[in-house]
Amino acid sequence: MEILILGYSNLVKAKILPVFKKYKIDYSIASKSQLITDKLCKFKFKCYNEALNNSKADIAYISLANVDHFFWAKKALEKKFHVIVDKPITLNLKQARKLINLAKKKNRLISESIFFNYNIQYKILNNLITNENIDHININFVYPYPYKRKILITKKTGGGIIFDTLPYVAAIARIYCKTKVLKIHKIIKNDKNKTPTKYNLLFKFKNSTMSCYLSFGIEYDNQITFFSKNMKVKVNRAFSVPTNTNMTVEYYYLNSKYEKNFLADDSFKNFIFEVLKNIKNNKFSEYYSSILKDAQFKERILKK
Repeated sequence: MEILILGYSNLVKAKILPVFKKYKIDYSIASKSQLITDKLCKFKFKCYNEALNNSKADIAYISLANVDHFFWAKKALEKKFHVIVDKPITLNLKQARKLINLAKKKNRLISESIFFNYNIQYKILNNLITNENIDHININFVYPYPYKRKILITKKTGGGIIFDTLPYVAAIARIYCKTKVLKIHKIIKNDKNKTPTKYNLLFKFKNSTMSCYLSFGIEYDNQITFFSKNMKVKVNRAFSVPTNTNMTVEYYYLNSKYEKNFLADDSFKNFIFEVLKNIKNNKFSEYYSSILKDAQFKERILKK
């Protein structure tokens, strides 16, 4: 299968293209604002419409400003591409429903590019907690203020800490909490341009709670901790596991500390190969369901 990439973002250069090159997946790139220097790119386009009209690719990968995701994902579906979209796939529930309905009408897969949980450390985590009743989950994801990446901090482009990190929170809630949110408490801090840069969230579910601290502007921290009656499991680099470094999952059972080591793994590679397999087998419903559940979850926070 061939993939058409709309946008020549830092994520594309750092995470996406290395996988396509290593595993010999054909790809083309369209970029309006950057010179495409990639030498293995099959075709290069300077216009997104031109790319969608002329590319013979099977999949469109949307890696643009957050505010542009819905428009170009819709365009790609209308041209009968399967579609993968960088997080956040949309800025609200209404947009998400429109994309799902259009994907169903065109019989095409649409997926948000959320792939942290495709890393082997989550298999280790799931094995550890499979017989545990999780009482609480704590998420910390903070990183230095992205001064050089204005697209992440400009309100008109859909920037800000909420749209950048809330997809992770929604995915964790869907995978591990599973029931609807009963109560939400939140504290959000905006910068002088009214762009959200820091927020604290507390969720109550039927049988568990979840707390989150997500922020721009302070020292890097990226972890999830799961608590049960007998166990605590800490997942480091939870949302951005290095692809070239062996890692460790720490856990405590009855107050004794243990570690499980694992070899470097590539989350995006695992994600894209599963997408390709499900396209081949025409299995799209799980992607539709995940997008809808996550959008409903995020809408409650954004509207509250």
